[in-house]
Formats: sequence, structure tokens, C-alpha cells
Amino acid sequence: MGTTYVVCIEPAHHLAILVPQMRPRVKNAYNTVLKTYYDQHVSIDKEEKKKMDDIYISLKIDIKNYLELPFTIGGLIDRGSNPEELKVIKQDEYDLLVKLNVSGSYWTSQVHEEDSRYMSIKARGKDPNVPANLIKDGKLSAAHVRNNFHSAVQKYVSNYNRRNNLKLALSTHGPAKTLHVKDVSGKQLFDVDLVPLVKLGKNWLIGKPHDKAKNMQPDVPEGCLWRRSFTHRESHALKCIPKGDREILKIVKTMRHYNDKQMGMLSTYVYKTAFLRWYNHDSKSVPDFKALSMWTKLVMYFAYVADTLRKERLYPYFDQDNLDNLLDKRKESALSNLAQYCHKMVDDVNFLESQLSVKAISTYSSFDEIETKHNRFLSVY
Repeated sequence: MGTTYVVCIEPAHHLAILVPQMRPRVKNAYNTVLKTYYDQHVSIDKEEKKKMDDIYISLKIDIKNYLELPFTIGGLIDRGSNPEELKVIKQDEYDLLVKLNVSGSYWTSQVHEEDSRYMSIKARGKDPNVPANLIKDGKLSAAHVRNNFHSAVQKYVSNYNRRNNLKLALSTHGPAKTLHVKDVSGKQLFDVDLVPLVKLGKNWLIGKPHDKAKNMQPDVPEGCLWRRSFTHRESHALKCIPKGDREILKIVKTMRHYNDKQMGMLSTYVYKTAFLRWYNHDSKSVPDFKALSMWTKLVMYFAYVADTLRKERLYPYFDQDNLDNLLDKRKESALSNLAQYCHKMVDDVNFLESQLSVKAISTYSSFDEIETKHNRFLSVY
């Protein structure tokens, strides 16, 4: 299609990126390819979305009224792809943070000396909203809260199933208690991830277990630790990005689903983090960024991902101290292969177009199953 390229120097990465410079007719043709892909594969059926949203809203009200915890709930907070308007393919999952009513009048947070990704919550008075069995050595124990939370959700599921035609099943993924919502015939409708949250000052803390507190060891010292989360700041940053540019990330998430063999080794949280870092750099540094076509921006994003994978370093967007390398536990060869794949989509416009025609070639039975396998609740950082 008669495409030429110019070199755009990335000052922050010293990286030369080939930015497609297309004749208007050619540019429109590629944008049409993306629009067709978006309409056919990315976007969720409006009737399906409304139906699932209505059931979810009703369930959320029920959770608020009937979930009996040993502590007071300060609120239920929607997080993840739905409020960020980044859900793709199916309306099959919701993320819900269950905020504990833990007051700064009675508690203070302190960074853990050995691992600053975690914090302890220390008592500085007797909090009438927090039972004594959740406190260990003067600290609010994340492990004890998790155990009590799990028991309470189990009781809620049994209670709900007695009262409703819809049925719930329960499983655990990391810090999340996952409700599997099914219709009267037993057909899976969607999942709801419930995660306990404590807000103290500017810190959002979730009950993600420290490595030394896993395997149901609530009384080890690390059992008291709470993981710092950036989800609220990430959600705000994503919502500040124009909807049209956010569609690039939705296209990438869909490509990851259908091109699972190549792109599925990384969670959607990794692609989202790379998107935040790429967008907030290039939108400020690349001349006339707003005027660039969606196709051009997609190519630039994959160039950024390829460079990031080669460096083997990617940190959550608001992790200013670079404490948590999201690529740390990946094999060098696997990262190199994925970098080559992304680079080929940058270099070869026909190859990128061919990857947008790949559909339903997945080794897993559902989008949700792929997400679970790759630790989908990384998004609660």
C-alpha cells in the first residue's frame, strides 16, 4: 500500500522509532481495517452489556446488604476495566474493592523496612469497628482479615443461593474471592472479584499476601503486611486519556486474547502499564501527536513494548521507586521472542494487518480463563 517511514527519535529511550507517513488514501484504508476489527471483535454487544450490568448492580446491592463481616464495610468501589471503559469481547468480569471502615483516628500506616511494596497498619487507640481477633502484636493483620473475609463470603454465597434463582460459586485468586455468577440453568454469566481494601491517608492497601505469608500462615510476622495498590491512581490516569486513544489499548487487549500463543505470556495489566507509560511520554514529546492516525499510534505503542521487553524492565506507572519489575520472573528467551514479534508488527505493515485477522486461535476455552492463568489480578497494584 505504498507506505514510507520517517525516523522519530525517542529522547527518553534513545530509540529510533519508524513512524508510518502515509498518503491520506492509504491512511484511511488502514484506519478502516482498525475500525472493522474494533466493531467486529473488540466491542461488546450493547444488549449483553446492559443485561450483565443490571444483574451486577443488583448483586452489588445484595452484597452491601447481606455480606456479614466481623468489621464494618466503609463502601464498595468498582475498579478495573469496566469503570475505565476498557472491557473487551464479553461482559464477563467485574472487580469490586470492599473498603474496610478503618479510621486514621485509630490507625497509622508504616512502610515495611525489608520490602517497601508492603506496609503495616499499627493501632494507636482502640477502634470500636475492628474486633480484637483481627489484631496481632498491635497491628491489623492482613492474613486474619483475609481468613475472616473468606469465611464471610462463603456464608454469603450459601445465603444468596437459598434466596435467589441465580446461583453463586466461590473460588480464590490471589487476594480476591471470586464469585462465579450463573443463571438458573447453570450457565456462567460473569465473575465478580471481591478484594478487601484499607484506605489510610493517600495509601490504598489490599490484602495481597506477602511471599512469606502464603500457604495459610497467618501468624508469621509478614502475615500482618498489606500490599500498596496504585489502582485508584491508574484508573484516574486512564480516564484522563481521550476515549479514541484508549481504544488502542482495547485493540491490543483483544489481539492478546486471539493471538494468545504470542502475546498471552503477559497479563493485560502489563500491556496496560506499558500503555500508560508510552502514552504519557509520547503524547507530550512527539510532534502533532493528536493528529496522528490510530494505526500510527498502534505501531508506536508496539515499538515501545518491543523496546521495553528487550530491556526486561517495566514498573507500575505510579511505582516511583521502581520496586516491582513486572517482567522480573519471565524467561529472557520468552521476552526476546515476544519483542521480536512486536518489532515485526512495527516493521511490516502487512504482518500487523495479518495479526488483526487472527480470530479465536486460543489454547484456552474463554477470555476469563486466559486472564486467570496469567494472574489477572495484577491490576490491583
